[in-house]
Amino acid sequence: MERVNIMPHLDGIEVREYQRAIAKSALESNTLVVLPTGLGKTVVALLVAVERLSMFPEGKVLVLAPTRPLVLQHARFFKEHLAGDEASSATLTGETKQKEQLVLFERWASKNQWSDFHSGHYDWWMFPIDEPSSYGYAWTVYEGDIAELKQDREYITGYLRGAELLALSWGWDLSKREYVLDPKPDQKWQHWPIRLYKASKSLKLFGFNTYFESMSLLARDLMSKGESVAYGERDLSAIFKRRAE
Repeated sequence: MERVNIMPHLDGIEVREYQRAIAKSALESNTLVVLPTGLGKTVVALLVAVERLSMFPEGKVLVLAPTRPLVLQHARFFKEHLAGDEASSATLTGETKQKEQLVLFERWASKNQWSDFHSGHYDWWMFPIDEPSSYGYAWTVYEGDIAELKQDREYITGYLRGAELLALSWGWDLSKREYVLDPKPDQKWQHWPIRLYKASKSLKLFGFNTYFESMSLLARDLMSKGESVAYGERDLSAIFKRRAE
């Protein structure tokens, strides 16, 4: 192996000849790189990105990844190996989506537009869980992702506020663990148990057991009134029947 010395924007990194050859091919035409895990596809991407930026200093490079952990992994790798101030970067993940959605939540709530909560689609980025969605694994979180997100005070503040406003849209006060007195039109249960399940499971995964128990109390009350807590043929009630650890 030899150190890169032909691409001035790289902070020292060792490159194998096959990586250099693939990068050269990718610079000449569209290239699909298929390599086993650990053989340096990200290094190839970095080589191509740096060379393109050296050719077009005002240009941009867009790196896409299917999951938030991979986005962050690539971002760290690029920042680590791009020298000095020669290139800047920005990372867009579910956190960005959450901020935008929360602005809408606050607007809807301030205007008592509770029906907008019920018609919108936002569960996966507002209340991420450890299950894939119709978006694949783009919004899926696991233990390490949750630990990282919980270090972000702004994210968690928005996350909990989102849960409070969602519950209010159902006429439920999450902190007081009771129904809202004199709810507004449309501020009531909308027979959408999958959303209640996702939000509740997310709160449990993130360790906010007080809020999880409050959501569970709502679910148990709904079930006692004959409401179904099923999605298609899937029974979602089990999570509400066991207490948070």
